[in-house]
Parts: sequence; C-alpha cells; structure tokens
Amino acid sequence: MIFRSAARRVRYLDALRVRVGGETALLSSLLSYDAERNTMFVNFEGFEVKSFDDVDLVRREVERLCLGIGKPVALVANYD
Repeated sequence: MIFRSAARRVRYLDALRVRVGGETALLSSLLSYDAERNTMFVNFEGFEVKSFDDVDLVRREVERLCLGIGKPVALVANYD
C-alpha cells in the first residue's frame, strides 16, 4: 500500500528561515502587524513543526515583534 502526503506545501524551520518547496523565506515574513488596527497577523498555512526548538524559534520571533510594538495587540492566526 502506498501512502502519499496530502500536504501540497510544507514549511520547515531552519534558523530564522522557512522552506517552502525549494524556496526559502524569512520566518518574519510569516508575521505582520497592522498599526492602524493594532493587530498582528500570523500565517502558518502549511507550516510543520519538527521539534521543540522550532516552537521556541517561533515564540522568540513573535516576542521580538511584540516587544517592538510595545503594547498589547490583537492576533489573527491562520493555521490551515
């Protein structure tokens, strides 16, 4: 019996970069902040966590962004 992945695009963490297929992008490109709405947007669509280190890396990047904003923000996250 052959099993095939249902995921079309899986992202893997590597330092502060993510891999989507053969391309890489900064982890920070998955995060954005709308100052007018005081809302942070996080796009983890197709994102796969491989280890606790991956979780900690994401936490540190979100924390860095929040500290830069300097006040509580609303958060909209896409985990599709």
